[in-house]
Amino acid sequence: MQMIKVVLVQVKLVGICACLFAAVQSAVYAQQIADEGIPNLQLSATDSVALIMQQIELVEAAENTFSPRLGELSFDLGVQLETLGLNEEALGAFLRADQNMKVRDGLYSDTREIIVRKIYEQHIALKDWDDAEVALENLAWVKARNLDAMSVDYVQVLQELVEWNLARDYYQLDEDDDTSISLRRAHSDLEKIYDIYYSKGLPFDNRTVELSSAVNHRMAMKVNLVAIGDRRNAGIFSSRRLSLRYEVVESACRSQYPDPELQEISDHCVSLAAMHVRSQEPEIVVFDPWATSGVDEYNQADLFFSRSYFRGKDVIVNQLAGFQETQDKPSALQAILNLADWYLLFGHINSAEETYATAWNYAAQEQLGGLLAMSRPQPISIAGVIRGLPELRVGNRQGDAEFAVDIGANGEVVKIEFADTNIEDEAAIALLAAEFSNYRYRPALQQGVPISADGYLVDAQLFY
Repeated sequence: MQMIKVVLVQVKLVGICACLFAAVQSAVYAQQIADEGIPNLQLSATDSVALIMQQIELVEAAENTFSPRLGELSFDLGVQLETLGLNEEALGAFLRADQNMKVRDGLYSDTREIIVRKIYEQHIALKDWDDAEVALENLAWVKARNLDAMSVDYVQVLQELVEWNLARDYYQLDEDDDTSISLRRAHSDLEKIYDIYYSKGLPFDNRTVELSSAVNHRMAMKVNLVAIGDRRNAGIFSSRRLSLRYEVVESACRSQYPDPELQEISDHCVSLAAMHVRSQEPEIVVFDPWATSGVDEYNQADLFFSRSYFRGKDVIVNQLAGFQETQDKPSALQAILNLADWYLLFGHINSAEETYATAWNYAAQEQLGGLLAMSRPQPISIAGVIRGLPELRVGNRQGDAEFAVDIGANGEVVKIEFADTNIEDEAAIALLAAEFSNYRYRPALQQGVPISADGYLVDAQLFY
């Protein structure tokens, strides 16, 4: 701990004054740490910090604060500080490196991409979400100016922007007056990715397909556009989903608080979870496709919600065609499963069942080992991408939970039972139960037929 404190002080003193003294002090404390058995990796990084800071002082004294060498040294210093877990100090070093590189190489330098990404990563580690978002947008801006706007190399940063906005929507960070703004941004960046792949005649990568599935499903969870003649069926379906999710969250709360003496807490958990479930139910918007009035309003909603379904489906079909053309059979199998998942997410159960059967038969015909992977549920939609999203969570407490989930043949969660958790707040348990009751899974397959699966094990973290 002494060493970390000294390094913290040293980094704040980077400059002309006191750096040589700091380096000497660092070496002294490094020896003390070695005597106490601190791991060699940390000791090596600590020694590197002292050495780099000494070099920075020498360069500043011999040249000036805009020396090209200072940018490189500041970047190296940031890397070593990051290794030590000193993200705030690393951020300062990377910011200095970026300032130097802008002066030396200009705003559009390739070198800046690496530095700005490091700045982004430090903000993420420090949970400075607003600054991290600015850094990510800055990274996209720099990359866009170093590449052709239709370059496949630009896809990665566009995917990161989609992930960021999907996370903003998932953690409900949008303002109340426009709760779909993050999804609209994600949708816009997905369109750019689609255009890049279409222009190159390439099959879409799996991450794009996963993000397309998650974004489109999240949009469908907000607004359910139905023709006027389908209003009754849509209402019946909505009521059925609500009833099922009420049962799911109740099973979760009762499993967490089974003791009769905790009945009041259990009831409170159920009540809170039910409230979350109701708030997540999509709004049913009825339209008359043959009406001449209100067409502009309908078309605006249709462009964002309904058209996105067909656009996303086309992405998967395009991916499948590309893999079939190149005889990439394992990837083609995955694309068929992705198409079945897509049908399942949007309620086309018959099409989903037929496509899962097609995938099963294809795997058997091509002697692919995917049969084994297809025998158990797989998370799809938001459940499939959540671990890859930035954790834009709020709260001072972190809880971990393990539970078993029963999944129906249509991929819906039908029961949750907590096995172990250190979350003591029933409101947090209720929130977690409501969240997972809305997840969808690729169902287990038996001879190509979707079947229910009991006891699918899940672990989750919650900040509250």
